[in-house]
Amino acid sequence: HGYHHKRLTEINRVELENEITESIKFLNEIGVQNPNTFCYPDGSYSEEIIQYLLQNNIDIACTINNGYFRSSNSNMEIPRFFMRNISPTRENWLLGLS
Repeated sequence: HGYHHKRLTEINRVELENEITESIKFLNEIGVQNPNTFCYPDGSYSEEIIQYLLQNNIDIACTINNGYFRSSNSNMEIPRFFMRNISPTRENWLLGLS
């Protein structure tokens, strides 16, 4: 999620690098070795951001795009369901209803 949860598409390259490297450093300090997953703050990402994450050994990233993961999805653009928009019934979750 980045170190300060900034929208990554709204910051310059130096800030982007700091957000990612400081986040990885913090995770290492609290015992998460070699983190390889990321969630884009507010769903904000671009091809440049994806490439920077890949260069830093992040190979899985979640978007805020609603949906199921399919084999055609990129590992760097994984959709998900925002749980506050889903009724807590099992049937609604399985059907993908919001």
